Amino acid sequence: MSIMKEEYHSINPSITKLYKTVLPALGHDSVGAIADLWDNSDDAEAENIGLIIEGTLSRIDRLIIYDDGKGMDAPTLVESFRFVTETIHSKGDLGKFGVGGTIGSFTLGESKKTITKQKDGNYLTAYQDLTSDNYNLSNNVCIQNSDQPEIDFFNECTDNSKQGTVIIISNLNESAIDPSKRLKNLENELIRELGQKFRSRMKENRKFWIKGDKTTRLKPFDPLFRSQKEYHSTPENTVKLDYNGKQIIVRTVGLNFDTMPDSKTISSYHNQGIYFVRNSREIIQSSNVKGLWKSNPRFNSGRVEINFTEDSDGDFNLTATKNKVCLQEPLANLIYEKVVKPFRYQLENKYKKDNPDQSKMVNLELERFTKDLESSAGSLDLPRIANANGVDDKITRTKKPDDESDKGSIKKKDTDIKRKPKTKNRVVPQFKIENHPKCPYTHWYDIEENKMTVVINSGSDFVRDIFINGNKETKKALKTLWASQCIVRYSYYETSEEPSIELFANKTSAKTDEIYKHFN
Repeated sequence: MSIMKEEYHSINPSITKLYKTVLPALGHDSVGAIADLWDNSDDAEAENIGLIIEGTLSRIDRLIIYDDGKGMDAPTLVESFRFVTETIHSKGDLGKFGVGGTIGSFTLGESKKTITKQKDGNYLTAYQDLTSDNYNLSNNVCIQNSDQPEIDFFNECTDNSKQGTVIIISNLNESAIDPSKRLKNLENELIRELGQKFRSRMKENRKFWIKGDKTTRLKPFDPLFRSQKEYHSTPENTVKLDYNGKQIIVRTVGLNFDTMPDSKTISSYHNQGIYFVRNSREIIQSSNVKGLWKSNPRFNSGRVEINFTEDSDGDFNLTATKNKVCLQEPLANLIYEKVVKPFRYQLENKYKKDNPDQSKMVNLELERFTKDLESSAGSLDLPRIANANGVDDKITRTKKPDDESDKGSIKKKDTDIKRKPKTKNRVVPQFKIENHPKCPYTHWYDIEENKMTVVINSGSDFVRDIFINGNKETKKALKTLWASQCIVRYSYYETSEEPSIELFANKTSAKTDEIYKHFN
């Protein structure tokens, strides 16, 4: 038997596969990728940070990210191409994990060139091309002194700054940037979304630019409209919470869409909910955050902003890509009980009105329909209650010990029978009528664990005319339709598809009322 000598083998990943396949799949979209690159520009103390979109009106060819920050020396330039760098960040920096610049760049495209200059340094160029057949060029970064065309391009982008960095992304990834997307559409989308993400980082000495069809200096867009009190239906409330010795600031605002000039866009269903802001930069906005917020038409005007610093990254379980959080349960409970729960109660009762008498009559019909569904739960194969063990009317008999004196005689029938109480082991749709005249939805579904409810909005013209004041046939048809949709909606509870299914259901609900009003 031969003994192998001690050997060491490299287990470094395939750079091409890592950068071409893995990095773009980590969850960044175009906005998140550009934001990560802008974070590095912000950390470099740039006064001007920008994006240039190159192409024609109908096609996008290249993206250029530029700044007039400190620039990089050769070792730092090489590190900027590495996945997980050794670069040290200062307290308060937007970067932290050493992965954002690389993930952001190769999410956007497969070729990257960087031109950089420090104040008293030389112009340096580094590039990597994942599409090249040259192994050295696709799996390594090449660094050299910049040639004159590169220097000219640097000066053009940075307005002849004595320092800064220009990153050129080409061979764009269609998963992040659709090359056939109209330049103007992408430009307008980025102006709005990046203006929101960096709203608190914009100052007189720090400007953000987007150059495409036109040159635009970004203006901060605040989804809470804190400086425009006339847009508030409930006043801004700021609560400072202490968690693990660190301060977390939570702000809430209820918006009054009737007073807003662009209310159709702002009142869009997905804009409600939680805005996470880390080191004064918005990292995530979500209308569904487990333990904190579940999207619901009642709360469409609700905005909650949660501010924290990098010291609390572990409490929020922030991912390295800074596009997901998973709050520690005690933290989520603290924010919910102290802030979110009373705020949602306030929103729910702000516009809710008493139901008209006729809808109370319909409630009795809905209760009878629910009982009919419950009695047929088995044959309709309604979903089972999670962790349900019981079976209806289970009977157990307890056998008494034999008595010696009974031997040889006829024993009485054992009557010691114990009946287990009936166990409802099926989830049955419940119905509730609420009056929300300002809500655009005819109905929606409240889904929780082991509970599903069809909420019917009597403030909708469609519901009032066709359901509450409708005939027996229309009521029966709508009850059947809503119950079946609610059951299907419940089957997606806490799955990855739930937000999409919910969005589809609510958009359909709003469109139903819109079409009905148009023709009536």
